[in-house]
Amino acid sequence: MRIPTIIGSLLACSVAVLARNPAIPGLYADPNIVSFDGTYYVYTTTDGFAGWGGQTFYVWYSKDLATWNRTQEPILTLDGEKGNVPWANGNAWAPTIVKRGCTYYLYFSGNNTLLNTKTIGVASAPSPLGPFTAQPEPMITNDEDISTGQAIDPAAFVDPKTGKYYLFWGNGSPLMAELADDMLSLKNGSIQKVVGLTNFTEASFVVYREPYYHYTFSTGDTGKADYYVGYGTATDVAGPWEYRGKILQQDPAQGILSTGSSSNVMVPGTDDWYIAYHRWAIPGGDGQHREVCLDKLQFDNESGLILTVQPTL
Repeated sequence: MRIPTIIGSLLACSVAVLARNPAIPGLYADPNIVSFDGTYYVYTTTDGFAGWGGQTFYVWYSKDLATWNRTQEPILTLDGEKGNVPWANGNAWAPTIVKRGCTYYLYFSGNNTLLNTKTIGVASAPSPLGPFTAQPEPMITNDEDISTGQAIDPAAFVDPKTGKYYLFWGNGSPLMAELADDMLSLKNGSIQKVVGLTNFTEASFVVYREPYYHYTFSTGDTGKADYYVGYGTATDVAGPWEYRGKILQQDPAQGILSTGSSSNVMVPGTDDWYIAYHRWAIPGGDGQHREVCLDKLQFDNESGLILTVQPTL
């Protein structure tokens, strides 16, 4: 894949120097890429475990999208009493982060040992690197008035038009809700279904670029080669959404399989965008042995829609 090295200030023009995928070494998946104060961060699922049973979250960080470092210790460990998320044991999946004021809020899914199902929790920190303090109970248990297949894959979003904070999540059917002012709970009565995203499976992510809200998601099974990224747009954060088709899929000719679970980031001060996603590790990967990639994300100048992404080695 093509990774840019930014020359000069991030608030000035950028020059991309191409590098190879995977963007970060090792087995990781479900990347959430963000930019805070001139540094890029990628929060991931730790991969390589049977049943996607990883227990730890790490964060990778970079000044230029090319050279990445990882926190030495996990930022959260989902290991019951041995960890620092009391309600969770394993299945540490798909973290997402957002900043409000001077605090960073990390939302994630994990296996709830008491309920024996996936639920979504939240942790907060004074820095993108931590230390994170998890709430003692999950914030979404999937027994709310409106529920989804599994409470997994949260995606935080700040609406630049209104300044409101939202969370998207879901498996099989997508949901959204406005976050309460404390960022540790959902605003009462705000959960609603997301309608119009054809063949939605999981891995919601939302950004805004005029004139649309852009909603990317994954379709299929991460354990199969044809897992792909679908796409929809809306003119309001609550929809209705119009399905726009596939924007990222496998390229068997290059040995690139099961491209999905993506997120997008804009280089601050520019209109340059990049997409982070996972694929089966090369060589010999599968649905539980995946790696994180970065590629250029481009928009059509006339329609304002995301163009098809060509995955790269």
